[in-house]
Amino acid sequence: MNANQPGALYQEVCLIAGETVGWSFAHRARSGGPNPQVALLEIANNTTGVVFQSLATQSTVIGAPWQVNTGSTTYSGATGTQRVQFRTTNPGSFGNFVDDLRLNIAAFAQFSASSYSDFEASGGNLPVIIMDGRVEVPTTIPITITGGTADGADYTLTSSSITIPVGLYNGTAFPLPLVISDNFIG
Repeated sequence: MNANQPGALYQEVCLIAGETVGWSFAHRARSGGPNPQVALLEIANNTTGVVFQSLATQSTVIGAPWQVNTGSTTYSGATGTQRVQFRTTNPGSFGNFVDDLRLNIAAFAQFSASSYSDFEASGGNLPVIIMDGRVEVPTTIPITITGGTADGADYTLTSSSITIPVGLYNGTAFPLPLVISDNFIG
């Protein structure tokens, strides 16, 4: 993380108000510049970059071995996409080394579209759940169909839930247990 000019190294993530955010990262001061050197782990607004929650401060002396910083806290911002960023307070230095960042946040499930519709005969535009994040224990998501013009003769919900297995997901699609009936009933 070069500190010759102000800046931040960040990743945008979806956070849920009140969720636990855990972290672990390694930091090492680079020779040259101020001693010690400091890396900050923060949550900032995803469009303005304005910091609204500090997570960790790691101060490391030049020549010291890698220092590991771990912790957790409750996310205090609004639900939505925010930046989780590293920043330094050492302008004019050669920089800081940051490695092995591990961010523990809730996995996120959402529909791939806000609404779905199709003709019974084709029935191919079925909802899917998109999963992002690390699921540490099998997680069951209940399924309920409400509203719309279809009735129980137009479809069959073969299960009232789907179970997401343990894993690390990056936009993985899980189809709903839904079958469309081509019954010619209006």
